[in-house]
Amino acid sequence: MKVEFKDATNLGNTPIYNQNGKKERNNQIAFGATQFSSAAIAKKIDSYMPKSVQTAKKLSSGLGEVQNTMINAIGTGLIAPIFIKFNPLSSSDEDTRTYAAWRQPISAVLSVLTNVYLTVKPLDKAVESMVNSGVLSDEYNRTAFQDEKYLAKEIKKQHPEYNKTQIDNEVKSIVTRQKEKLLNDIRYKNTIEISKYKKDGLFNVDGAIFKNAVNGAVDHLIESEQHEKKRLQEEKTVYRVRRREFYRTNNKKTLEYVSEMETLLEGSDLNKVKAALKEKLKTFKGSKDLKELQLITEEVLGLARGRIPAEDQPAFIDAMREKIQKVRDTATAYAPDKMKDKAAVEAAVKQEMADRIAAIDKNIEFYQRIQQEIKNGKSVKEIEKLFEAEAKHNERLAKKGVIFAQRVADMFKQQIKGSIKCNKQILGVIVGLIAAPFSCELLNIVYPIFMDTFFPNLSKGKKAKAKACDELIKQAPIKGKEVNNG
Repeated sequence: MKVEFKDATNLGNTPIYNQNGKKERNNQIAFGATQFSSAAIAKKIDSYMPKSVQTAKKLSSGLGEVQNTMINAIGTGLIAPIFIKFNPLSSSDEDTRTYAAWRQPISAVLSVLTNVYLTVKPLDKAVESMVNSGVLSDEYNRTAFQDEKYLAKEIKKQHPEYNKTQIDNEVKSIVTRQKEKLLNDIRYKNTIEISKYKKDGLFNVDGAIFKNAVNGAVDHLIESEQHEKKRLQEEKTVYRVRRREFYRTNNKKTLEYVSEMETLLEGSDLNKVKAALKEKLKTFKGSKDLKELQLITEEVLGLARGRIPAEDQPAFIDAMREKIQKVRDTATAYAPDKMKDKAAVEAAVKQEMADRIAAIDKNIEFYQRIQQEIKNGKSVKEIEKLFEAEAKHNERLAKKGVIFAQRVADMFKQQIKGSIKCNKQILGVIVGLIAAPFSCELLNIVYPIFMDTFFPNLSKGKKAKAKACDELIKQAPIKGKEVNNG
């Protein structure tokens, strides 16, 4: 598949990959009723699981297939042998237990070799190649937002003379153009155009997939507001009062802190920002008077825990800046010239909570109207106009700055990635089942050889028998001597 480097910033431009610019169809999609979200169903099922199972599932979901295989191998190779070797309930002799215990590390090594290098990695590469080149059906087609590693590999094939910097720059350029085209497709064409393997031209993505992305974007907005409303209703106001009382009594220090944080967050490198925040935390050590500022810093840092892909880092920095802006706004509202005492703070907090819940209800009501407009066939562009009109007299919505086309794009990506991940897991199970007999047979062949080589006394194999014969042979001259002397 040839990667073409064309300008894709305008609607009329030809697509970037394996396309000749000729439209094969351009049907506008009319939206229907919201369908059930698989994520919502899965979430509901998870809620009935025991807490321990939910925790294990969350841990597992954060890991890849390779990492899970490695962890299982560590458990098999290091932990299991201990319980086998020192099992007080076993009636087997020590040599038998030792022999059985050694089987586990060998099994673990073979498991990693067969599962990771013979099944998982080749399967992963094959699937990634197919989904990025449009081989599979629309629900697994990510030609509208191709993976950066895949792009780098394709560019390297076409331009072997390129160095790493040139390849990286080309990848960034293509990803930027793809993002722009995706938004333009959603906003102006009310669809998403994809390419298909060995087929010229563009194809509109399956209407049901696009409809689910649009409905899913609205559902997510509603769920987010409902979650925030529930949190506020269940929140103990004592903590909110405590922080706002701190703002009132330490207003100057708070605003100085905010100015420092705003300067710190001017950077665009998230890793450097996080490092600076950690250094900032050290300055609060042993200072009980500034405990609230320490907590705020920890909250800001907590917005970007773990390893975050480079393309997502700007959004996390923006979230940090938004958090600090809220601190400034709140500290200004609770300045001592506006709040006489703690009682005034408590009354203001109570009113603040009521106002926020009312604003949330207003947003939810608007999103529900949007749902109905979508059912009535409104396009994404028309929906965005409704957002713009509502934001003029809806402060909470205006502050959120919702770009609906971007929300649809994000939901589309999430759905496609989810389908691909599910497909990989199913294929992994199938391939794993097929490979299991070969893995077991390999273990049956390798293990006796290993034990005969390194632990002949335990294996009872050919070397053990040979050693026993050697012992008998060593004794033979003594008996012979006795015979000769006789």
